[in-house]
Amino acid sequence: MKNAKISRRSFLLGLAACSAAGVLTACKGTDAPSGSTASSVVKQPASSAASSTVQQAAPFLTVEDFPPLDGSTACIPLMAQMLADTTGMDLEEARSSITVSTTAYAWENFGLYDTTTRMLVVYEAPDYVKEELQEAGAQLEQKPIGRDALVFIVNENNPVKSLTRQQLKDIYAGKITNWAQVKDAAWFAIPQWMPVKFQFNIGAIVPMLIMFVVTAVETVGDTAGVVQGGLDREATDKELSGAVICDGFGSSLAAFFGVLPNTSFSQNVGLVGMTKVVNRFAIAMGAGILVLAGLFPKIGAIISVMPQPVLGGAAVIMFASIVISGINLLTTQPLKGRNATIVAVALGLGYGIGSVTAVQAMMPTWMTYIFGGSGIVPATLLAMVLNILLPQDKED
Repeated sequence: MKNAKISRRSFLLGLAACSAAGVLTACKGTDAPSGSTASSVVKQPASSAASSTVQQAAPFLTVEDFPPLDGSTACIPLMAQMLADTTGMDLEEARSSITVSTTAYAWENFGLYDTTTRMLVVYEAPDYVKEELQEAGAQLEQKPIGRDALVFIVNENNPVKSLTRQQLKDIYAGKITNWAQVKDAAWFAIPQWMPVKFQFNIGAIVPMLIMFVVTAVETVGDTAGVVQGGLDREATDKELSGAVICDGFGSSLAAFFGVLPNTSFSQNVGLVGMTKVVNRFAIAMGAGILVLAGLFPKIGAIISVMPQPVLGGAAVIMFASIVISGINLLTTQPLKGRNATIVAVALGLGYGIGSVTAVQAMMPTWMTYIFGGSGIVPATLLAMVLNILLPQDKED
């Protein structure tokens, strides 16, 4: 079976479009309008400002004297601040040096095993861990230092002043559906052109460019999966290059409206694999519904309050179909030698980073922006690098 290859000229055109979208998206500033900023600033007299200045205490520990910590992933920022304040270490360096084994394991390791950890900054132990500690006779001194809080971020035009405990329970149980969105949504709205100012930030542009390279690869894979699942054949060069160029152009256009970059969705691969519907009219109708939802907020609001069990029921078989489509694509070529090594290493790294989120706590901040809490980006980049570096298998 022949490999579907994308021509160099077409791919470079698509990649250029994707890169342009990355620059446009990353350049968007997050500053609030000047009017709102000015209204929130209160100028203090010099004497008042000077008297309210708090002097930071000098470091009183060395890094070697700082007690080894463990705890919950959510407490890493607090532990990093403690390390920085007591030793004088740079805060970014402190964050990268803090690693944890998560709540349950931290309690078990600290209470049941002989470890070098001297202090936990951790949430309350799960009930089964408390029972294990009690049976082992572990005596731990505990000091409560904080409380959790639920923070609800709402639109300024839809204020929420208070919620009862019962209302919170009903929200999580799915008994309360936000039909107020339908009532309050406007009938017609036009997307705002350039809602935020452009800002050149190289720290955002570079990670965005890398992500768009990964997005281009994802688009090629999704296109190949749709053609394979719906038409039982391999995608042509024209189809692959057209998909990459369209993806880059759409993302570039979306950036001017303050919208996040577009990307091809693997859910479409699952839908086509299930239904075998690849009729252009049907696909155009779906695109038209999305356009209407963007121009008529009430339609989008109705879709947004769809119960989660309905979406979940459809997603189970759909995402399973995506896995099957991916397996079909992988097995079009023999998985042995070079190919097996690339697939195994990429899947192993991607699954590991996606499952153990604490790994990213040791990475620089710019790298966490690239990975975005997922193993997809590093797995794709690694597969691309291995595909370039590893030599082809010798034919038998």
